[in-house]
Amino acid sequence: MNEIKLLKFETMVEDVDKKIKSGQSHESMNIALKLIFDYDKCNEYARKIIEKSSLFFEYRKGIDARYWLNVYSAGEYMSKFHDYDDDFKIDASKAFIYDCRNCNKCEKYKFIFWSLMILTVDNFNADEYLSTICDFVAMLEITTEEFKDIVSIIKWIYSEEGYFKLTEYPYDISENVKYAFNIH
Repeated sequence: MNEIKLLKFETMVEDVDKKIKSGQSHESMNIALKLIFDYDKCNEYARKIIEKSSLFFEYRKGIDARYWLNVYSAGEYMSKFHDYDDDFKIDASKAFIYDCRNCNKCEKYKFIFWSLMILTVDNFNADEYLSTICDFVAMLEITTEEFKDIVSIIKWIYSEEGYFKLTEYPYDISENVKYAFNIH
């Protein structure tokens, strides 16, 4: 593997993450992606996406909005993502979906974005992973147009040489996706 290419890719992931999270704090790893992907079977590029991307779950008073973050990103639960415990993954998925649908709506778009980004660099088990991503799209109530917008952003990222500037994104996209990706 070319270490410089991997470093360039890692830098691109960090730049994209920084741009779309708009100043929010970085979590140690985007463990939500482990609801879909088996980290141990991912290639180095996919692992960089899991390691360097982030989701932000905002706490809202009176709402259990930190349920996903507090329960499923805690150290004692991290190993359960490796144990292939289907019941644990189902419970974690339910909590994640609830949180994204009710409290942290922008993160659902970022989750699908990063999931699709993994498929662009790692085709291991791609059909099964794409099917699972589509299941999450439905459960997260992402419309067909919003899904197309996310795919368009990915295509645009890969078509650009060098710098990543979402504010100069050339296409009209839905307001929800613009907001989620910090596009003005």
